[in-house]
This record gives sequence, structure tokens and C-alpha cells, in this order.
Amino acid sequence: PSRHTAGDGKYRLNNRFGQGACGEVWRARLVSASSKRGTRTSRLHQEQQHERKQEQHQDEMYILKRIFVERGERVRLSGLREIFFGLRLQGQSHVARFVEYFEIVRAAPSPRTDDMAGSTENMRKPRVSEPQRELWLVFRDEGSSLHSYLYTLLSNLFVQPSPFWQRMRTGGPQGVEVLREVMFQVLRGLSQVHATNATHRDIKPSNIIVQVLNGRPVLKLAD
Repeated sequence: PSRHTAGDGKYRLNNRFGQGACGEVWRARLVSASSKRGTRTSRLHQEQQHERKQEQHQDEMYILKRIFVERGERVRLSGLREIFFGLRLQGQSHVARFVEYFEIVRAAPSPRTDDMAGSTENMRKPRVSEPQRELWLVFRDEGSSLHSYLYTLLSNLFVQPSPFWQRMRTGGPQGVEVLREVMFQVLRGLSQVHATNATHRDIKPSNIIVQVLNGRPVLKLAD
């Protein structure tokens, strides 16, 4: 796949909007659904199915997270752990919806001429480059982080309380109601996680996703 697609071209990457120590996060659009292996259909039928699936999913957005497996085994295991709990927590109303995961194996880059130069001993023992592996996790796009609602970015280093934060804190009974609703849904999400004998360990505004539906905020835990 090109650098603008992922998952055998199934997802088209739109923009990268986050990065941490273990991975980077992209918004993406579903381009096509993978066909089932071993199914033989006519080309026309395949094209008709493809068109119907594109129409059905054209407005569906996804979050793709690339795990920095090149940074070592600890990071790779963190991705596998997120996959495990993503599958385990599927169907929970206040947890971000995990969809699937996939790996991309890229051919190792060819050695440069200056790398091959050297002593006769080095030439007898050519350097073997390992294929480059990428691990991607796919989630449904549930909205924006609570952090983006609470803070306004001033620069790469500084933020300030947002107008939403100001209204919530100084808006009287209505602001208190919004704050109560936020806390209730966060605690409900934690309750759903704890019911599976799991612990989140990293609750913070950037890991709480907010989507406003019919004028009401809906919160889900992520990461």
C-alpha cells in the first residue's frame, strides 16, 4: 500500500492528528471491504458488490493507530495488549469500538553501495536486512477527545481553558449538569471495563472521546 492507504488499500488515510510514545493516530475512510477468500463470483457481480459497499460505507470514518513496533518488543506487546482488550470489550456502550487489526510487511530496503564496501571479511558476511513490519489497529471514529473540548491550543507548548470549559464551570445549574453527565459516563465506562476484570490505568481527557448526538454528549473510553 502507498503511504496514503493502509490495510491493502482498504482504508484511505486522511490526516494524522495524534502521536505518542507507542504509536501515531490517523483518521481514515473506508475505501472497500475485503472479499471473502475462496468465493468465486463474476467480475460484474464483484463490481456491483463493490459499488454497493462503497455507497453503504462512504460516510463511515475510522481511527487507525499505527503501533511503533520498530521501537522494540515492549511497544509491540502494548499493541497486542490493546488488541486483546479491544476484542474483549466489544459491545460496551462507553468504550471505543474496536473493529480489527492488520499487519503490513514491507520489503527490507536494499543495502547502499557504501554499506557493502569494506574489508574482505565483511564481504564474506553480508548484512541481512529484516523486513519492516507495521501493526495497525482500527477503531470506529467516535468523535473528538475531551481534551480538545476543554482546552484551546495557544502554541505547541501552551493551552488555556476553552470557552466550553468556561461555560461548564461558570454556567450555573446547566454547567453543573453537563459536568455531572460527563463524570457519570466516564464512571460508567470504567464500570464496564472493570466488569471484565480489566483496569484502564490511563484515564485522562485525551483518552476520553466525546460525540454530541441530538444535543447530548456521548462519552467513550479509548486507548
